[in-house]
Amino acid sequence: MIWSAFFVVSGIIAAQLLYPLDRAVPFARLGSQTVGWRTEVDLSQVITQSFQASKLRIKAGDDTATYSLSSSGAEVNAETMALSLSDYPFWQRFIPLSILWQLPHVDQVVVTYNNQALDSFIAQQQKHFRIAPVNAGVAIKAGKLVATHDTPGRTVEADAFKSALVHTSIGYGAVTTVQLDTKAVPAEKQSRDVEAVAAQAEAALARTITITAKDKSFTPKPELVATWLTLNEDEHGATTLGLNKAAVSKYIAELDKSVGTPAGQTNVTLENGIEVARDVGKVGAEIDATPLIGAIRSYLLDGEGSGAMQASLIDVAPSIIYNRRYTATESGLQAYVHDAARDQNANIVVEQLSNKYWSASANAGLSTVSASTYKLYVALYLFDQMNQGKIHWDDPMLDTTVSGCFDRMTIASTNPCA
Repeated sequence: MIWSAFFVVSGIIAAQLLYPLDRAVPFARLGSQTVGWRTEVDLSQVITQSFQASKLRIKAGDDTATYSLSSSGAEVNAETMALSLSDYPFWQRFIPLSILWQLPHVDQVVVTYNNQALDSFIAQQQKHFRIAPVNAGVAIKAGKLVATHDTPGRTVEADAFKSALVHTSIGYGAVTTVQLDTKAVPAEKQSRDVEAVAAQAEAALARTITITAKDKSFTPKPELVATWLTLNEDEHGATTLGLNKAAVSKYIAELDKSVGTPAGQTNVTLENGIEVARDVGKVGAEIDATPLIGAIRSYLLDGEGSGAMQASLIDVAPSIIYNRRYTATESGLQAYVHDAARDQNANIVVEQLSNKYWSASANAGLSTVSASTYKLYVALYLFDQMNQGKIHWDDPMLDTTVSGCFDRMTIASTNPCA
């Protein structure tokens, strides 16, 4: 019996000593799968494939997003995981039946993170989980005041994001949830910051305006008056109530059609720049807009004055039309050159080379950048040299010929050839 026991124990120890070092122990488990007797190479391949399918579920508040584990910059250490499944210390092999105690179970993925890829992933996901705060504000819509309450935003700090990810145990072949701590971001402009301007706007919308001009009265509708109000921001970012001067001016222009008088047209006849006749148009009348706009601003924005406003009329001078004519004289030519130079922003010098030798000029002493007009004189010089036989069309010039250069100068209007 002793010898029998000796041989049995020796056989067991021998079998344990001979168990391959590169194979998982018989009762090893990888996730929910039994992987006993499988080689480390085979195990590494299985682990790598499972890693590619592993997911991260990232939660920030009520927001959730799922990504592949590899997209976070994680790299699986398959060799370490496989080694833990085949780890059977040599000294334990001398203990009979110790192989039955080897029950390694790998249910977490051993990963290392590539810092650059991880930082890039975190920067991207910060944008996804960030919620911008909503500032409190007021707006005027359809003649009514609409108030918007401030709403705090949310952000995830990069260091906290990185720490949560790195210190989370990744489940093998599973979707691992990473809970992120968020930080509230208060709105820059809160409800209390717009309370005063909201009350001012509400009061302005409740005010009624009646404008009297001549013997007529006009009461703009509240919806129209609402378009005269604007909400602006001052240099400190505070909301202020203002008056839309353009909208008020447009309304006053409409009133002018009822109470104003269109101005006429004065026709002035000029001969050689000298007035020889004038047909004076009639004087018109229109509402004096400046004081009326000032009264509307004071009443609506500050509650000063009365809503019953008297508009005064002011004279409107007739427009002036100049009818120019010129005689066939030197003074007529000078007058025409003067007017043409002024109207066309030109510098003009005219001189008659025979007959009466008339001359006229305007802005003659002003220097102006010539642009490409100097090329006309270059061409004139070129033709003169050709007439003298000193230059020919097929002569080489730069990287072409004189003919090619001339085309570049005149057609393409480039400068090197010129």
